[in-house]
Amino acid sequence: MQTSAFYQNNGVNQSPFSDEFTDIALIHSSENGYSEVYKAQRMGKWYVLKRLISGMESNLRFQQLLAKEFEIGFRLNHPFVVQTTSYEQVEGLGLCIVQEYVDGESWRDFFSTTKVSKNEVYRILSELCDAIGYIHSHQIVHRDIKPENILITRDGHHPKLIDFGFADCADYAIAKEPAGTLGYASPEQQVPSEIDNRSDIYSMGILILGLPKVWRRLRRVAQRCKADDPEKRFDNAFQIKACLKPLQGVKVVMAVLALVMALMALGWIVSYVSQKKKMDAVQKQSVNQQHQIDSLNGTVVKQTLNVKQLNDQIIEQQDRIIRQVKEIKSLDEELRAVKQGHEAVATDVANQNEVKDALKQAKAEITEIVKNLYKKYDGSTTEGLKEIFSPDRKEKAIKQMIDKYKLEKLYIGTDVYMELYSTWMFALAKYSNSK
Repeated sequence: MQTSAFYQNNGVNQSPFSDEFTDIALIHSSENGYSEVYKAQRMGKWYVLKRLISGMESNLRFQQLLAKEFEIGFRLNHPFVVQTTSYEQVEGLGLCIVQEYVDGESWRDFFSTTKVSKNEVYRILSELCDAIGYIHSHQIVHRDIKPENILITRDGHHPKLIDFGFADCADYAIAKEPAGTLGYASPEQQVPSEIDNRSDIYSMGILILGLPKVWRRLRRVAQRCKADDPEKRFDNAFQIKACLKPLQGVKVVMAVLALVMALMALGWIVSYVSQKKKMDAVQKQSVNQQHQIDSLNGTVVKQTLNVKQLNDQIIEQQDRIIRQVKEIKSLDEELRAVKQGHEAVATDVANQNEVKDALKQAKAEITEIVKNLYKKYDGSTTEGLKEIFSPDRKEKAIKQMIDKYKLEKLYIGTDVYMELYSTWMFALAKYSNSK
């Protein structure tokens, strides 16, 4: 019988699952990496299992890399980012990251075999920008964006960003060396240096240029993404998404066109009024000069036809002007939506940083509580162990930290209680081993 848990150290079982995985099959093994991926079934549902390659299970560095990948993936929750569900001990495989199974094919296979319209290409790219912008808002850099790490779902053709094995953030000290895939990694990734979101932006540019068809606007966007100087790239993925919408210059051209058409319509109206006056004069003259009716009759008929043609032209131009005005309003609404999205992202980043600091302080206090317990009680006696491992003491401490730092209603990408629970259990393991 397998044991399921976030971490298996010291026999701690924290997972709600007790059923074994079945139908386990290898689907990918890294040639130059440290992990391999399996497909498995549990309770009638497919999952993906990621573990260390055989022979590397005892290597502390690779253990830390796998744990880091789980921690980063577990804090993310976005429709276009693969969902990480747990970290478990699986019978026959060992310690595994458990993720959702995505029914789809790689970015490369999808665009090489599927005929896709221009609008659908722009839609898929916009959704990928949402995913990358989301992980960046959580202070995470992927560091390995390439066609093999993006799946396109069979249902709806939506992108899914996968494989956070090279991902990094300020929380971790491990794996700060150069990383990424040759041909997609930015210049600064290939040498020891500080990297940021713009390294992923560079990879986006290479990804776009690899599409079967690259329209003029996409090419301009891609060239800016892959600039050698990070300062010349887009600052974030949401700026790329904004450039995939109709450009501001289009709005100006359409406004000028509408103005020209309005002036043309005004000229036709003036001409119509002038022709109408002429026709009235002719009609008055025909009354007073009955003897000229026959000669003027043809002229009157001709003028009437001209007036009708002018009327039809004026109506047609008015309809065109109305359509142009509606399109201009639609462009204004899209631009406002983009601006609001940028402001929302900025606010979300600020709030997340505040919550992150509060959670870090809570974890530190939890660790100090456990440390003081080991100082107060002798862990070598039964009574001392009961005091140290008391569930009531643990629950009370966790509740105090949640209340103290007001974490109960705050969203930080993962469950606050489980974060503090894991901190308590890691501290127990640490100080228990020191005794």
